[in-house]
Formats: sequence, C-alpha cells, structure tokens
Amino acid sequence: MSTASSKSFRTPTVDAIKVSRSQHKWLVQRVRKRNAWNKTMMTNRDRCCAFDTEFSNRKEPFIATTCDWRLEAALYNCHKEREIGKLKAILEDPTITKIAFPYTVDAHVVKKLGIRCKGPWEDPLIAGTLLDENFARRKGLKAMAKYYLKSETLGAKKLTRYKKIYKKKAEKKGIEFDYSQIPKFVMKPYATEDAIFTEKLWYLFREPIKQFDRIYQMEKKVAAIILKMQEIGMIVDRKFCRKQSKIYTKDIVVVEAEIEAILKKEGIAMPPKLSPQAMGKIFHKMKMPLPVNEKGNISTESKFIAQYDAIPLVNRLLLWRFLKKQKGTYFDPLWKRYTTREDWTAMFFLFSSGARTGRTSAELIQTIPRPDESRTAHAPKLARKAFIPRRGYVFLAVDYKALQMRIFFHYAKAKALIKKVKDGWDPHDAACQLLFGQVEKELRKDTKNIQFGIVFGMGITKLIRSLQNSKAKKSMSQLDARTILDKYYSIVPVKEFNRECTSQLYQEGKLSLKFESPLMDFHREYRVPQEMAYKGPNVLIQGTEAYVVKTAMIRCDQLITQSGMDVNMLMCVHDELLFEVNEKEPLPLIIKEIKKAMDDHVTLSIPLEVDAKVSRENWGSVVEWEKVKHQYQRRKLHAVSVGWWDRMCYT
Repeated sequence: MSTASSKSFRTPTVDAIKVSRSQHKWLVQRVRKRNAWNKTMMTNRDRCCAFDTEFSNRKEPFIATTCDWRLEAALYNCHKEREIGKLKAILEDPTITKIAFPYTVDAHVVKKLGIRCKGPWEDPLIAGTLLDENFARRKGLKAMAKYYLKSETLGAKKLTRYKKIYKKKAEKKGIEFDYSQIPKFVMKPYATEDAIFTEKLWYLFREPIKQFDRIYQMEKKVAAIILKMQEIGMIVDRKFCRKQSKIYTKDIVVVEAEIEAILKKEGIAMPPKLSPQAMGKIFHKMKMPLPVNEKGNISTESKFIAQYDAIPLVNRLLLWRFLKKQKGTYFDPLWKRYTTREDWTAMFFLFSSGARTGRTSAELIQTIPRPDESRTAHAPKLARKAFIPRRGYVFLAVDYKALQMRIFFHYAKAKALIKKVKDGWDPHDAACQLLFGQVEKELRKDTKNIQFGIVFGMGITKLIRSLQNSKAKKSMSQLDARTILDKYYSIVPVKEFNRECTSQLYQEGKLSLKFESPLMDFHREYRVPQEMAYKGPNVLIQGTEAYVVKTAMIRCDQLITQSGMDVNMLMCVHDELLFEVNEKEPLPLIIKEIKKAMDDHVTLSIPLEVDAKVSRENWGSVVEWEKVKHQYQRRKLHAVSVGWWDRMCYT
C-alpha cells in the first residue's frame, strides 16, 4: 500500500482546493447556501411527519405508518428490512419533527426495529389535553379526531367488527387475542387513518398550545423520562407468578365447590357462571337483606356487599372474585404475556397525559395493590411481590406522605390542621385529635372516611351513612353524625372552598391551576362542565397532586444524571416513585439526596414530604428505611447475599 493511500481520508475545505477566484467565490456561496438550507430544515416547523405503529401484546410492531406535512401517507411492513430502512431514514432524520399520539408509546415500539427517533418531536395528546381538559369527553385518538376534525373513523369501525370475530376465534383455540391475528387488509386502512389524524391534530393544536408552552415543555420532559423507564423495564419473578397462579387455580375450585354446597342446601342450582346477574337472581330468591340499586335490583358489587360478609354465600363470593382477579389480572399476564422464558423483563406503557387532571397512568402496574389485606375478601394481596430488583441492586420506593390531604388542607385554608402538620403530626391523626379529642384506630378510620369523602365529592347523606356504620361508635343517630360533620366543617372551611371553586366554574367556565415557586412555575386550566361542578375541588386537588409528582420525577432524573450515581428510576405509581440502587453505592446518602429532591417546602402553605422504603427481595417487601437502615451500612454492602438471583431458574 502506498503512503498516500494509507493516510486517513479528509474532506477538503474550500480553501484547500486550488481554484480560480471566480470558482472560489462560487464554491463559498454554495457552501453558505447549503449550510443555510440545513439550518432552515433543522428549524422548519412545516417539516413534520406523524408516525404510528400497530403491535402485538409483546410490543412487537408489525405495521408502521407515516404521514408527512403534505398529508401524504405511507405504510411499512415491519417484517421487511427494506421497509424498516425507509422508516428509519425518516425517524432518525434530525431535520424532521416527529409527531406521535402518544409519543412515549410509538417512540418506544420502533426501538424494537432498531430505530431511535432523533430530532424534535411533538405530542398532540399532551397538547390537546392541556388546551381542553373537558371531563365530559374521551381523549383517545379516534374520539379527538371525531370531535376536533369532524372526521369519520371508517377504519376503526371496520376493525371493531373484525376484532369481535377474531376474539371469538382466539377463545375457541384457547389462546390470547392479539391484533396481529387480524388480516393486514383490515389493519392497513386503520393504521393509515391513525397517522393522518395525528398529523392533522398537531397542525390544529400547534398555535394555540403556545399559551401553555411552559407546562407543555414540562410535560415533554416527563415523557422523555418515561421513555427511559420503559426501556429499562422491571424484572418479574416468573417462578413465583406461575406458582401463585397454580395455587389460586386450586383455591378457586375449592371456593366454587363451597358455593355450590351452600346453594344446594337452599335448593338452588349452581349457575354456569357466577356473573353479577346470576348472583343477583340467587340473592333475590334467598331474600337476602342486601342493598338495592337505582333500578330496584339487588346490588352485587363487592364494595356494597362487603359489609354483609358474615353471610356465608357473600363471604365465599367475595373470596372467589378476589382469587379470579389476582390470577387473571396479575399473575397469569405477568408470566404469560409480559415476560418469556428467555426474557424476565416486563415493560409497561406509561402515559404522561390523557388521564384526568394530568396524572400519569400505566397499563396493569398502575392497578397493582399494595401488599395489605383485601377489604372485601380478607385475603393477602401478593402481586407486588412478583417484582424483583436486578442482581446487585436494591429496591427503593419513595412515597409522599398523605399528599392529597396536605393539598386539601392548603386549598381549604385549614389553619389549625396546617399548624399541626408543620409540628410533625400525620394529617389524619391531626384531624382525628381535633375532631374527637383523641387518636384511636377506629376513630382515625372515621376521620379518614370523612376527609376522603369530602375530597372526592361525597354527598352529605353518604357521609352521614358512613358515620352511622362506624365501628368506633356502634350506635350513632343521624343527628350525632351530622353534629360530627358540622364540627369538622368548623375546623376546615370546606364549604367556603367548595363555594369558591363552583363560583369560578360558573363565572369563567374553567378552573385555573397556577404555581409560581422555584419548584413549580406554570399554569394550567381545567374545563369542567357546570353539571359536574361538584367535582371542582377534587380537580384542583388531584391536578396539584399530579404535578407535584411530575416535577419530582424531573428533579430526580436531573439528580441521577448529573451525579452519575448508578440508580434507575423504574416506575411512577400514584404518589410513589420506584428506584433501583446499585448496592455498591452509598445507599444512605442516595436516599437523603432523593428525599431532598422530592420534598417541597416552598410551593404550598404546608410542607410536602416523602417516606423511603427499601428491600433486597421484592417490591412487596419494602420496609421503612428508618427501621432497617442499620442493615445497609456501607461496610456491609459488598457482602450482601443475592440468593434469589442465584436460585432463579429459567422455566
């Protein structure tokens, strides 16, 4: 090889080329024009391309569509490399603004194809929700297209018919239904329609959203964090899930036999399915003293019949429902759908917008209950124990202390309670002490019912009824219950707060959420229909709660990124953030810093504080940090046993 050929190749500059003066001038102008064009393309708002994906239950895409700024749509088969390459060229072009509904879903799904979206992006779901948070309307893509664009959703209507057909086919085969089972000729128009609607909605929202640009940009930061969390995923103990599913299967058979025996004594045949309608008829035949709904039929909802669990049939029915829910909703999907024998990592879609008041929501994991006893079936909830930390990591769950109540005290200007909370009292203990003169378990439950009842808009009649069923005061007249409520209203000016919210709704047609603190600085509007004005106070409380958590997510993400600590933010569930911390890190220091990042002592008139819990075993076994911190001293960190991982066998 010659010396010249062995040198690394460099692109020659204009000055390095020997050309005439006129040629030099022409080349300089050409380079300047090219640079100017590149700069224009990088910032050209009209170079927008919406994209959408259709995917299986395992988040594997099979069809993708795009719609550019000229409303020209294209469809891509995600099983063909050539077409994936075309899609990749668009989504990784930094000069094109990507639009997706929602971005956190589609940008994650295309990663399965080796595509990482680059450049600016926008989300019409976030924008549309911020512009018109109307509680009377749904916020799906088709619903928004129908309302804002006045478009007919023909592809969706056709898909609905085929979906029913293929769901029945899947049931007959004993397999789980999946959109990839529907023929491509049905999916293609539906998928193309989605990309076009997404593009049109963004063009509709992009000018009006400027008035809420500050909160819109904040929501986009949260979406970027969600993308990171989705990519990391959560480890599921498949062995535990399968074992628990088998136990529940056996328990269900036993409970069904017990129900059949009870019905046999009454001379009633066991129905083919223990549906609410069938059980309602059985309760009617047995003339049970159960609550009646608006239509005059016996109500079989668990929350209504739970207080009658001393009746054997009701008791067994509640347990049967609990077992079916735990098995079918949590344990079976966790080891059959969300994970495989080769990959124990489950990924759950999180949504930063679309939920009412701006709260984050997530598929499945959002509904997984805390590991306490079921209020209806009196059985332990074990689903959180299915999630385990990665090898060499510790779970850290950080949860806000009674966040809703603190926000409620702030808005209701409950000075006496705010003072007690500042002195270190728990919000429910403080209210119980002022209301009853003492703090006792059952009295605290009554206080909690009153406070949450008021926050969630429960009427005076229901509040009185709940007090009359008090275990602390077994026999209470309606007059006594009303007296207690009047005393609470004298401590907390609830009526004034409600009146203020209702007045604002009637006068302006909206409720405004405004913050001007170093930690939360933005405003948002909620359009609540007048017939739903009673929900006004709850809207403000839940809206504030949502943004307290979202801003905490942003601060924690910045802390983790800037400090370089080996910590993963895994999940946001209601008021709780779940982290994984490497055991080699100084855990006490990390907990101190994360708590400091999440605490807020400046935004409201009441301090917002968090509690930390840790576990090496699983999410369901997290224990308060103060109780176990002696077990996590730095000198012991490298001697930690990770037995669960070593024992894990891929089955």
